[in-house]
Amino acid sequence: LKKILQVAGTVAELSEGPSLTENTHMSCSVRPGLDAKLHAIQTVSVLLQGPSDVGNVTLEMSGMMDAVISLCGSEDVTHQQVAVEALIHAAGKAKRASFITANGVALLKDLYKKSENDRIRVRALVVSAAN
Repeated sequence: LKKILQVAGTVAELSEGPSLTENTHMSCSVRPGLDAKLHAIQTVSVLLQGPSDVGNVTLEMSGMMDAVISLCGSEDVTHQQVAVEALIHAAGKAKRASFITANGVALLKDLYKKSENDRIRVRALVVSAAN
């Protein structure tokens, strides 16, 4: 992700850095697949822990909650953990609580009921009970 952001942030007219085409920025921004979703949600989690205003705006962007939903529904424990962590950090912000209550608590309750991983179950329960 760091390398992609570096390429995406490079100005083509500069002599330093990678060589770019006029379509490079578009190619960097269109990253389909589950791996891209994992990286995006992890980035949002980090932003919510630091510059939370940026994280809040990012979480509200089109497709972000859909990505969280798809990760919650994954059979992979790591995917579920990434989604739960993002919801936990978002729920920790008073400004975000109503958004998470409306969109994420049902996901967390479902994960609590279905997950066989105790770590995910406990974290999902704590956040869903707090909201």
